[in-house]
Amino acid sequence: LARPDKTLARAPFPHRLAVIREDGAIPQIRRVDLGKPAVQPDYTYLFLALVGFLYLAIGLFPVSRAPAPAARVFWLLCVSSFAVYVLTPAGQRDGLWRTFLVAEDVFRALLPVLLLHLFLIFPRPVRRPLALPILYVPAALYLAFDAWLMQHPSPSGVEWFTRSWLAYFACYGAAVLLRVAHLLRRRHEEPESEKQVRWIALGVTVGIAPFLLLAVLPRAFGYGLPWLSTASVVPLALI
Repeated sequence: LARPDKTLARAPFPHRLAVIREDGAIPQIRRVDLGKPAVQPDYTYLFLALVGFLYLAIGLFPVSRAPAPAARVFWLLCVSSFAVYVLTPAGQRDGLWRTFLVAEDVFRALLPVLLLHLFLIFPRPVRRPLALPILYVPAALYLAFDAWLMQHPSPSGVEWFTRSWLAYFACYGAAVLLRVAHLLRRRHEEPESEKQVRWIALGVTVGIAPFLLLAVLPRAFGYGLPWLSTASVVPLALI
């Protein structure tokens, strides 16, 4: 069979197999009846996919009402979140698999910098907007490392690649929290701006802080528990 995993997963069941087993000097032929495979849903991925589609739907709302710079950055942030949560390479390593892998890495590189970029221009822009392109340098370095790793794959390289993104996200996430704290300390003349800042502070702090403390920082230093990292993903929906 060219693809036994797919053929044996399809009806009719059971599949009757003859298995040759090398047991000592005399090969033995055993009969195996292979039934229908059990379904094991990945509930963590299903939750993340739901969050990703929520980001995509929410991002359409402001960009359709007012195509301002902050709305466009927010839309790109939502698209990046959708891609990171939903695009997962799986199955045979063909062209589609590589496309999903590259797309996921590109949007993963953009996610932290877009998050910081948004809060540097909304609700009030920073005094030096010309310095904003410098924020994208780590994202470019991350993608360059990704391109090099695709040409020279190794387990240690993949581990360092993962840790580099975690450190990158931790630095930018901490900068977002500092920016939000600065916005809270400032006095806002318009009540709408003050209300926006309070909702931003609530969503970002409750959403990012558990993910940084329970998943990103421990994993960046080589520690962390899988169940704790999974639990810390849940508050990300509050952003």
